[in-house]
Amino acid sequence: MTPQLIGRVMAIAFWVEVCLLFPVGWAADVLGKVRVAVPGFLAMLVGIVLVPFTQEVWSYGGAFVVLVSGMSVWMAAPALHAERLAGGFRGRSAGLYRLVTDFGFIVAPAAIGWLIGRFGFLAGAVSIGVVVGAAIIATVCFLHQHS
Repeated sequence: MTPQLIGRVMAIAFWVEVCLLFPVGWAADVLGKVRVAVPGFLAMLVGIVLVPFTQEVWSYGGAFVVLVSGMSVWMAAPALHAERLAGGFRGRSAGLYRLVTDFGFIVAPAAIGWLIGRFGFLAGAVSIGVVVGAAIIATVCFLHQHS
């Protein structure tokens, strides 16, 4: 696949995510944030696992849509913090959350690019999968402690 084709597929996938933001937010309000967040995280994990094994544009597109669709639940995490932390989610806890997430947005692309260049796409996917898996575990543990 050419870089242009990959870019088009990614753009389509991110439009799918944008279209899911309202329904996912509505579902989180109606069904509960946890019931929406954990499946979203799992969709991300499935997409991460599938993408490196794709061979053509349709399978890559499908796997990337699954991955990016799962990303539509990311704002559930700070909302859960706001509901469950003593004193809410403001000030120091919100700043720490933003620091960690913004730092990830800066460091992750460079780290993943280096891993892919050095060890291949599977290494990049595995490392992203580990991070998403850790996020799932941390979320479940946090929710269990604060339920």
